[in-house]
Amino acid sequence: MNHPTHSSGTTPFFQALVEGATAPFRGLLYLASHRELWPYAAAPFLLGLVWSGISLAEWSIPAGEAWWSTALWTMLRWFLEAGILFVQLLIALTAPLLDLLGEETEEQLGIRPQGPPFWKELFSLQFIRRSLSVAFEAGKLLAFKLLLFGIAAIVALIPVIGPWIAWPLSGVATGLDFVDYPLARRNWTLREKLDAVRAYWPAVLAFGLIVFALFEIPGLGGILLPPAVIGGTLLVARLGVLEYSAHDSRG
Repeated sequence: MNHPTHSSGTTPFFQALVEGATAPFRGLLYLASHRELWPYAAAPFLLGLVWSGISLAEWSIPAGEAWWSTALWTMLRWFLEAGILFVQLLIALTAPLLDLLGEETEEQLGIRPQGPPFWKELFSLQFIRRSLSVAFEAGKLLAFKLLLFGIAAIVALIPVIGPWIAWPLSGVATGLDFVDYPLARRNWTLREKLDAVRAYWPAVLAFGLIVFALFEIPGLGGILLPPAVIGGTLLVARLGVLEYSAHDSRG
């Protein structure tokens, strides 16, 4: 397993902020200019379009004036929210494609592969053991992110200062979600991932805040998943978080 080193964690503060804030947009440009990545992004992107369309439809529902129109629009809103949840479930099932998207991006950046291709170890004892370890660490990361989002939701209720505290918490959780792809491929533990976040917190925070804000825009969040995955990979490469040489990390 490749353990993290943070010798590059001395990136100047404002430079790190700029790197993080621009990473989602660099991810979008990188995806647009590298057609070989499109097959991996197609399914999540198309599902994201459906998600975005439903979100726009829900956002455009007017407020009812009479009781019957209010009930009608409320039922329609519930129906659309159920549709969004269903699409999000389908998107979750495409997570392996997003992981492959990040892995292909790494290869284009000149990052050395992490072990043999998964299909060569499929059904081997090592593959099963590593899969269980990855699943366990993913569960811990999910619990940590849910904790952050839960604290953010509670803190946001505090007048005046609440939202100013909640937004950074949500930003860190979102940023960690998308920089996790290259880290998880190297079997980093949750502690190692959090060490990396602490070492590069200005970049991760700026990246997460921008992605979180974009996801909040109706009709936009769903289609940003592939660019966000690539942006997180580019950010990790440009900051030198991992033990590799990314000779083409400017996308």
